[in-house]
Amino acid sequence: MAEKKRWQERCDRAEQDALGSYQHAVDHAVKRFRIWHADPPTGYLDTESTGLSGQVIDVALVDREGAVQFHSRVRPTMPIETDAQAVHGLSAADLVDASSWPEVAAQLRPLLVGRRIVAFNADFDCARLKTSDEAHGLAPQDHPPIWRCAMDAYGPLHGDWLDSYHGDWGWASLLAACRHMGTPPEASTHQATGGAQALAQLVRAVAEREWPARTLADLPKDFVEWPEDQG
Repeated sequence: MAEKKRWQERCDRAEQDALGSYQHAVDHAVKRFRIWHADPPTGYLDTESTGLSGQVIDVALVDREGAVQFHSRVRPTMPIETDAQAVHGLSAADLVDASSWPEVAAQLRPLLVGRRIVAFNADFDCARLKTSDEAHGLAPQDHPPIWRCAMDAYGPLHGDWLDSYHGDWGWASLLAACRHMGTPPEASTHQATGGAQALAQLVRAVAEREWPARTLADLPKDFVEWPEDQG
């Protein structure tokens, strides 16, 4: 009986430890969104590309209200991959009269200098700008933006825990995150302007929501590290 009681106490502690960790992750995520939204200079950027490792073909930058500060389609120097076209719907024919990347970069870079830029999957968008720069022999930007990733930050709020082995949160798509927050985007998230505006809308929704304390019932699946069964 005493052993069973000790076992139950260990399980209870494991649950409470997990709840504390989950609450901390949620609080930290919400704090990030609130910092971004409270800062008017913070920009929200989205790109579409020729492929997962390709060049930018559509780029937009908006402010926290979703007002467009910059938008341009871009004529790439490489083909658009079939899978990418199936997502964003842009073809080579759509970009025949678009500006070249050096022309776009000359206008976009001054808007990014030293500025906090939030993107949904910032690593991807940052890499696509870099790939486009390299394809045209452009030197890295002086005083580059400070990138922040809303996809990573949203993980604890979406509550999809991969597992204790990986020790990380799953990623939701921008569309799924917006729907999860009850703010479905007005335009396609696979067009740069629509994606950037949906992102600004998501950040506002998270920042302005009152988030109640998490309970044991809210714990994601497999989040508790249970003590080993003692038999």
